[in-house]
Parts: sequence; structure tokens; C-alpha cells
Amino acid sequence: MEAILGPQIIKSYKRLSYKPWYALAEFIDNSTQAYFNNKQKLDVLLDKEGKQLTVTIDYRDDALTITDNSSGMNLDELEYSMSIGKPPEDSSGRSKYGLGMKTAACWFGNEWSVTTKKFDDNKEYKIIFNVNRIADGNLDLGFTEKDVNNDKHYTVIKITDLNNKIKGRTKSKVWDFLKSMYRKDFKKHNLNLLWTDARLTKILEWDYDEQIGSRIMRNIEGNEYKRNCSFNIRGKNVKGWICILSKGSRKDAGISIIQNDRIIKGWPDAWRPSLLFGEARNDMVNQRIVGELYFEDFDVTHTKDNIIFEDNDEQELESLLFDTYADYLKIANQPLKSADDIPLYESIIKFTEAIEDTVNNIDDINYFVFFEEIETLNDIRFNNSNVIETVKDEQEPSKIIEIGDNLKVKIYIERNLSINDPYVLHQPDIDNKSVIIIINVNHPYWSVVCSNKSTYEFMMQCTYDGIAEWKAAFKERLEYDTIKDIKDNLLRLKYKNE
Repeated sequence: MEAILGPQIIKSYKRLSYKPWYALAEFIDNSTQAYFNNKQKLDVLLDKEGKQLTVTIDYRDDALTITDNSSGMNLDELEYSMSIGKPPEDSSGRSKYGLGMKTAACWFGNEWSVTTKKFDDNKEYKIIFNVNRIADGNLDLGFTEKDVNNDKHYTVIKITDLNNKIKGRTKSKVWDFLKSMYRKDFKKHNLNLLWTDARLTKILEWDYDEQIGSRIMRNIEGNEYKRNCSFNIRGKNVKGWICILSKGSRKDAGISIIQNDRIIKGWPDAWRPSLLFGEARNDMVNQRIVGELYFEDFDVTHTKDNIIFEDNDEQELESLLFDTYADYLKIANQPLKSADDIPLYESIIKFTEAIEDTVNNIDDINYFVFFEEIETLNDIRFNNSNVIETVKDEQEPSKIIEIGDNLKVKIYIERNLSINDPYVLHQPDIDNKSVIIIINVNHPYWSVVCSNKSTYEFMMQCTYDGIAEWKAAFKERLEYDTIKDIKDNLLRLKYKNE
């Protein structure tokens, strides 16, 4: 007695538990693996063409097209690829079970075609796969070929009569997952991954420094909280690293599972072993612990969205991870200001170094601080008073803020002052229970606070200074205008030399 598999089974592929990004990954896996298999020849051709390995996903409401400039297929390879469930001769790479392209294409749509040409073949081949026709027993793939006498190389897969569409927010999720899944290829193999649709063309790319590198927590000496690891689980190796982010989110945290430089499960839905991350917690560990682990000796699910753990493999690995990174869990769960006494290196040491560098490169600062004469208090107050009275006579306040029943803060955002007028002017009025705050947007310093998106903070500081001076005006012999004038001139120095 023999088992008989009928062609009707392909109709069930549209009900597979694919997510759109994992289905698309089947095509990208084939493109990249074909490149790896022919890398030496393709690198020469791509360099000659001035191009790099490129996979383009074009999505329309009525069709999905995946195009690559990888090696392409000759006739034997195309015929082999159409055998359902027949694994490649070498299944150690990204092509595992001989199912991916067929199951993913049938999941997406009821008809799909493959058009391909290999770099060392002078023919282009095309097949058309109609799910319903083949399920009914008509196995003809509508094969055609034509002469193409050049060294071009490509594969184009076009899927129509779509079962599963990519709509709304799913599109941005597809982008996030794909750029995470192929993060190693972007850097290591110069993969160019494009998304196009009726509205845009988007390059999918991964910036390690932006996503992880620049965000790793450091101790007071400036050393990263990032540690490598290597384990052996019943003869199967697992290696990688885990770090603590200085600031993260639940979306950021978790451990990426990697095989053949392709993320099997990772950001933004990474693996969270329960011994490390707990069950459905949202503490700081679940926002700041991040890692990458390579599982080269493990099997993966046929949709390549997870590792298959056998027996107690997962529990043993979790225990090893917990023992190795127990100190990280403790540090990650502490508030930033008290974690290992971390006034973070990048926010304290680097920031103060940046200030030192900026100050020391301002021309004339040494002369100003030690030798330049300061205007008399009477001159400063006379000049400032004239400016304030002019603004009050000609303009209405941009905003009036009432603080209780005893203080009105009148804020003027002034565009008609000179670049030589102070960056901010305050006029506390004790008798009238008010304080005038005039912010000079023509001052040279204003341009830098705008470009650094710090306008809000700058205006808040000006407002707080005004309120503080109003309160300070109740005291005798406090020469606050002198202090403000000194600060104004310091702010001006950097810009008059540019």
C-alpha cells in the first residue's frame, strides 16, 4: 500500500499560517541563496553593471510581483524548483524543504508565473501555475522559452487573483519585519531590498547603530553592557550576544533568533524566553534586554518563522541564559538614574565633552571672560528699558499666562528687533503683578535652537528666568540685568565669528 498525494492539496496552501512578511521572505530567501550559490560569478557581473544584488517587491491591488537580479535559473533548475516537497541537494542554506516558493505563491494568489534567465544561459524560460487548474488534475504549466543572447540574469515572479492582500497598517509591519529579517544581508552582502506600490518606492534598510548600537547602556567607565555567549545544547551550538538598552520599549526588546544570517524570529516580535522576560510582564527587562543568537544546528518550521526545539532544549537554553545574564536583569530593572550609579556615560561624559569642545572653539571667549569690560548697570538698564517700552507700545503680547491671582506673564515673540538686541528681555513689575518677557527671534542664537528642535525648551527657559526674576525683584540689591547681559554676550560670541 502506498500513500497517494493528490494535486488538490495545493488549494489548502492559502490557509497556511503565514504572515505576509514570512511569505515574502520565501522569495527573498530564494533570491539571496541563489546569489550565495553563484557569488563569485555574480559579483563580477554586478560590478560590471554598476549594480548590487536587488530584490524588488511591487504590490498592487490586483497583483504582487517579486523581481531580482540574482543568478536566475536554467531549465533544469526551473524544473527542479517546480517539484513540490523536493528539497534542494544542499539544504544547509536558506532553501530548506522544497516548499517555500510554491506555498508562499499559492498563499498569496490563485495564479502565478515565473520568468527567469540565468547569466550563463541564452534562453529565458516562463511557466504559469494556475492553482485551480492544477488541483483539478491539469498539471500543464504553460511552459514557454525564448532566445535571449546576453549575460543578463533575473527572476520575476508575478502573482494574481490574490487571496491574501496587504492592506492598511499591515504594509508598515511588512516593512519593519523585512528590514529586520535581512539586516545581516544589507551590510554583509550589499542587498538592496525595495518596496514599490502605486504611491511610493521605499528602500528597506537596517541601521544597527540607530536601532541598537548607539542605544546600548554604558557604565560609569564608558563600557557597554553587552556580553557574548556560547552554549552547547545536546550537541547543538548556540552563540551570540545580549545587551541592555539605555532606553527601549516593549517593541524593541527580545532576542532575535538567527540562522544562515537570516533572522528567523526577531524585532519587532522577538523571542522572549520566560526565565528572562517572565510571562506577559512589561517591566524594564521587557523594554531594555536585547540580543541576537545564532541557531545553526537547529531545524526551523516549514514557514521559517521559528526554531524547532526538541525535548528539553528550550528549557536548558533558558536556564543557561538566565545564569549568564542574571546581573543584566538586575541592572535593566533599575531606573536609569540608579542603575549601577549610571548617570549614563553618553548623557554625562560625552555631553560635557561636547560642551568643552564647543566652548574651546569659540573665538575670543578667553578675551571676553577675562578682559572685556562690562557695561555699567545703568547703561544696560537704560538700553533694555528703551527696547521693552518700544515693544510694549507697538505690539500686543503673543501670549498672556495667568499664574494664580497674583501674576500675569506677558510673552512677546518679537520679530522686529535687531540682531544686536538681547536674546531675551524681562521686566518684572511688582506693583502691577506682571512680568514682561520679550524673546528676540532675530538673535543669532535663535537659529540654532530652531535647527536643533529645542525651541520649546529655549522658550521655557526664557519664561522661567522671567518668573524667577519677578520673584527675585522683591529682594533689594539684586543686579539681575547685569547677569543676563553677560550671558547674552556669551551666547553671541560663537555666531559673530561664523
